[in-house]
Amino acid sequence: MEAAARGLSRDGYANLVLERVAREAGYTRGALYHLFANKEDVALAVVAWVEETWYAEVGHLLATRSARSSLWRGATPSSVAVTSPAS
Repeated sequence: MEAAARGLSRDGYANLVLERVAREAGYTRGALYHLFANKEDVALAVVAWVEETWYAEVGHLLATRSARSSLWRGATPSSVAVTSPAS
């Protein structure tokens, strides 16, 4: 997936060459086509992989941010102290 993601980032979908992706990943073109029917399947798998990786690595921050946002929604101007940074 990393080789395909790099290829999409570097070359874009229109210019993605699966033979190059396979070579960079250490596979033959035939092995890649055994796993994926075409370039669209590879691109969709990359999108799914990036999404899964992102949620695994930083998804917990969403829950934390949501919890903080809930706290702020209940705050009133008189209950929040705002200070300026020291010069």
